Amino acid sequence: MRKIIIFSLCFLNLFSITGRDTTLIKIMTSPVPIRHMCNINGKIIMARYDGIFEFDGKSFKESKVKFEEVSASLSKNETWAKLADPKMDFAQVQLSNEGIYWVLIRNKFLFGFRVIDKIKKLYPDYSIRGIYSNGDDIFVSTYNGFFLNNKQIFKDTLSFSNSNFWIDKDWIYFSANLEDNVYRVDKQFSNLEIVIPGKITKQHIRNLAGILFFNGYFYLGGQNGFGKYSKESGFEIIDKNIDVSNIHIIKGKLWLACSDGAYMLEGDKPVKKFSIGSTGLFLVNDKILSTSFQGLWEYDFGSNKITNIFKGTMYEDIETDALYADQFGNYWISSIDGILKYNLKDKIITTILEGTEFNRRSYMISGDTLFFGSNNNGLISFDIENMISDDVMNSTETKNKENKLMYFIFSFLLIGLFVIFFIIRRQKVNFVANDKAEIKKDSDKLFATLEVFIKENINDVNVDQIRYRSGLTKYAFYTKFQAYFGKKPKELIAEIKEQIAVEKQEVIKNKK
Repeated sequence: MRKIIIFSLCFLNLFSITGRDTTLIKIMTSPVPIRHMCNINGKIIMARYDGIFEFDGKSFKESKVKFEEVSASLSKNETWAKLADPKMDFAQVQLSNEGIYWVLIRNKFLFGFRVIDKIKKLYPDYSIRGIYSNGDDIFVSTYNGFFLNNKQIFKDTLSFSNSNFWIDKDWIYFSANLEDNVYRVDKQFSNLEIVIPGKITKQHIRNLAGILFFNGYFYLGGQNGFGKYSKESGFEIIDKNIDVSNIHIIKGKLWLACSDGAYMLEGDKPVKKFSIGSTGLFLVNDKILSTSFQGLWEYDFGSNKITNIFKGTMYEDIETDALYADQFGNYWISSIDGILKYNLKDKIITTILEGTEFNRRSYMISGDTLFFGSNNNGLISFDIENMISDDVMNSTETKNKENKLMYFIFSFLLIGLFVIFFIIRRQKVNFVANDKAEIKKDSDKLFATLEVFIKENINDVNVDQIRYRSGLTKYAFYTKFQAYFGKKPKELIAEIKEQIAVEKQEVIKNKK
């Protein structure tokens, strides 16, 4: 029976994976069911029902890693992991040092995939916060510090970047480390200076997200508002009630991408232009494209109308974070679940790197190369024209009628095989259910630990710090957080602050 299933899945691979952005390396089976797997120090570690094992891509050997160190991955899985029947198993994906994605399906089956060579990966172990490319030099900020061509620089000063990079003449501006200092560094990456001390920005705007130099002022935006700064006049708060994701200059005007919509600065007053929560704004052919928490939106200046470009597709509600319009009539969009390519003429959406979450402030075009910095898979780059000419991506539309017919016939046969397989394994369903209960227990333990962390750091903690500590992608973090606590992270932080304040008042009252 096992051979039939393996043959069936390999047959399915010929029709659904060949020619995509991945290459099938091999299929492995484990002699004992695998509970879950993780990556520890670059090694694939598997918790099986007979112990903890290290997997080298060929065989399993006992590991010295303890069971409590092997936690189940709760991040959203790659598209191919969906081959698993969600009612019978919990599929996971882990990336090995060799650049192979190992997908766990049905407890024993391991599928090894490699991303195509045209996609280059740098800093695979880091979450990318920002990127600037200057000739052959690549300057990158991560949660683990700043790097220049794979070498960490300003190690004792810069921990991670909180904001976008802003390029003005010979200087690169950004905010970094928990102090929220605003720095500038020259394009030779030799001189680093503080231009706005963190004590100033923290006093008015905590958790900076965007900085920009415009008309003689630094404009700063973040979670707690928006303002401007100059050395002569100091800091001036403009609006303390907006949550800024990004700041842009469009047609000579300053625009704000905010959680409740997009604003244009008129004089010193932000005027709302539309009410769709925005993560970034991009001028394309006299229209503004807005990436958002739900879909990709197009704003028309003349009609003052905004429409969801992805409406009616499976991507209608997906979170998008950055956009680049190429010269071949395509939009390249970073999303919470990979890169989307949208062809304007044919209205076709194709995808690459499913399961990889991309950061809204870490993308750029340099020559013919497009760079995207991800939150969980390092820095990705590829040549746009090569990607288009080879048609290596996954289309949301089937290419021809013959493929549709073949899919239908094979799907019918495969469903029959899975029904037989389910009948044979039905006695083991409770066994799998217990495994899922163990995974849920791991999840509960994670969020219980986060709650303690929030309480211990309640005066300084923010949502980004909590999510970074969890190790989850944004999608998984917010979904699992709300399922566990029954509220959003900001709401929980506010509730705990209020609770602590009440407890302090009770203590004071009792002392009297």
